[in-house]
Amino acid sequence: MEKNIDFSIILPSRDRPKLLANLVRSLEETTGSPQNIEIVLCLDPDDKESSKLSSTKFRIIKIIDSGDTMGDITRRCFKETSGRYIVLLNDDVIIRTKNWDSIVLEAFLRFPDEIAMVYPNDCYYGKRMCCFPILTRRAAMLMDNIVPPEYGKHSIDSHVFDIFYRLKAKGFDRAVYLRRVVFEHMNLGIISGFDNQGIERDTMLGDQKIYNSFSVYRETVAERLVGAITTSNVRDVDSMSRLVEDKLSLIFILKEWALLTTQSNLELIVNNPRLLQIIDSMAFLGRTSLLKYIKIPSKLKKMSEMIPVLTTEMAVQYINQFAADKSRSRWLAFLDGASEIKEGWPLSPLLYAVSNNNIGIIAPRWLNPRSDNIEQAGLAVFNSQRGMEVSQLYHGCNQGDVNSGEPREVQLAGLSGMILLRKDFVKIGGLKLITQSGFDIAGLCVEIKKLGKKIIYDPNATLYYATENIIHRESLLKWEKELRCDLEETLACDGYLLHRTESSFYIFPSEKLIEDYKKRGNFTGLQRLLNKTLGIAKVFGASKKDIEYLENELSTLNPENSTFTQAYSRSNEVALGIQGDL
Repeated sequence: MEKNIDFSIILPSRDRPKLLANLVRSLEETTGSPQNIEIVLCLDPDDKESSKLSSTKFRIIKIIDSGDTMGDITRRCFKETSGRYIVLLNDDVIIRTKNWDSIVLEAFLRFPDEIAMVYPNDCYYGKRMCCFPILTRRAAMLMDNIVPPEYGKHSIDSHVFDIFYRLKAKGFDRAVYLRRVVFEHMNLGIISGFDNQGIERDTMLGDQKIYNSFSVYRETVAERLVGAITTSNVRDVDSMSRLVEDKLSLIFILKEWALLTTQSNLELIVNNPRLLQIIDSMAFLGRTSLLKYIKIPSKLKKMSEMIPVLTTEMAVQYINQFAADKSRSRWLAFLDGASEIKEGWPLSPLLYAVSNNNIGIIAPRWLNPRSDNIEQAGLAVFNSQRGMEVSQLYHGCNQGDVNSGEPREVQLAGLSGMILLRKDFVKIGGLKLITQSGFDIAGLCVEIKKLGKKIIYDPNATLYYATENIIHRESLLKWEKELRCDLEETLACDGYLLHRTESSFYIFPSEKLIEDYKKRGNFTGLQRLLNKTLGIAKVFGASKKDIEYLENELSTLNPENSTFTQAYSRSNEVALGIQGDL
């Protein structure tokens, strides 16, 4: 296998040398790092003109093989690839986006387990279909070399898309649509096949029947991907079986304005056999008027309790009673009614917890449901002019700007998505302390740590959830003597510095972090990060030295290295500089 190849482009072509040449020319004009690209070109034996194709920028591997089917050709080409990512492409495509490779690489950074599919805008189907899927090598292998050989000419894209659609239904959204990355499909296949419309129609119908016949197979592949995702960071191969034995109790705290979100979560659980294996019981806490609008699927009814509450005190009482039932599972989880299960939750944190000792609480990352940006990637404590506060780390950042990394120890965690041992919860008296604002989350975390247990943030588990006040100030101040300021050291671990001004502060990328972006060829992400930091620095009165440093770094970047502009310096994009939103 060739070293340092990022993308292997699988490109079958049948006697269309001009189209093929146009495509390769567009690739040469738009690829940022052509040395990291290879093209696996499959040609018919009698296509002499296309076989003359060459490129001074790309390594081209030519396979002369007519192949019985397009499925067979795809599999044959895949065996010749060496890249980390596999691009399925047609010859009637023009690449329109400069540095498309850098943008796609950045999208894949969100998935350290390398099970994902990215797809560009084809200017026809758009988000509705992945006409030109880009797969990780690991995903392609788990999919049995991408597709079965039976597909004649059509439905390969539908086959790939359906697998990732099923994966999303199981709680793992691993299909990323890049609207700004344009691979324009010229649809010239329709024109060239005009004289053979009857044959083309028969081929399409035949492939549709084949697609339908592989429905159960695609479900099996989706389950295989789930298994690979949930065990990718687990040392103990028996972790899943241990988890099935331990079980999980889940407490929903309903919100009047988010009942559809709760309903969506229930449907996701029903469609995920692994979650059905581990969930032992569920409680729904809310006013009677809310409970009647929740339709519990038949598979979940036997394990569900609808508990009406009128006050916070009543909710706490019922939660404590629910947790104290010794017949229930080993693990206990909380889910705010406005939280939507997105990916990896609760399996990733649970599998990590059963594979590591002394885990007291483990909590997920939150994404903003409107912007898809980070709501919090862990919590940290700092001192401001108002006293001790909690920072929602990387609040407002693009997901690609923050590496997921490994789970790490923290001091505090938000309630929604929090998982902990039921016996520990009972031992500390549960949510025994109630403030005027609600649950005493800081007290819960402090008491768990007093048991000698760790609180862990797991970036591989994600919820859609947004809130302005994760831990109420009253709760935080009550326990401030038990907490320490850890914001700066937490940022340093991720390659950021905390820079202060007279009135505020902001995060600043270290030289090492900037160099890491450059080494990865992620100029798109780097330019966005520098632009955003520059905008924040100017708004919050940064030093002249900081501003000049950022401007100098930006000036060294080739403007063509990114499709992004200075738009990130707008005032409505400076959430990172607001006090507490770091």
